[in-house]
Amino acid sequence: MEDLQFLNDFNDAWSGAAEQGGGGEYKEVPDGDYDAIVDEVMFHESKAGGKFLKWKLKITGPDHKGRLLWRYSSLTKPDMLGWLKHDLRMCGVVLEKLSDLPPQLENLLDAPVQIAVKASKKPDGMASVYINGGEREVPRDGEPLKPPDAGDDLPF
Repeated sequence: MEDLQFLNDFNDAWSGAAEQGGGGEYKEVPDGDYDAIVDEVMFHESKAGGKFLKWKLKITGPDHKGRLLWRYSSLTKPDMLGWLKHDLRMCGVVLEKLSDLPPQLENLLDAPVQIAVKASKKPDGMASVYINGGEREVPRDGEPLKPPDAGDDLPF
């Protein structure tokens, strides 16, 4: 068993702590579509050993501004990789190989995205969060969206 001696350091704080709970003013983000940004993205391993890309998304408003939502993209289930491809493309990232992902994580930060929140029917009760669009979205053919280059052919 690991050393739990540190718990003794918190006995006084424990005695003085008022019990809290019940969620207070916290309310779930209701089902709907929201504007958000990618606040953080990192590699994550579940307790069961599954490997994921963990997205922390921050709602930018107008409703529920500042609220945080999480999305997990499986990295080890082949039938789920298409979802990750879609999410990355919505953020302007297209990969030739999955192993090209690590250096691209920084490019995902602050990407403006449109997300959909759906109440969960899963036992854990977590809402499902989907990335449905983004300002950096790349078309399916792989070419980044960009305004046409007017060059010197301006009509004025």
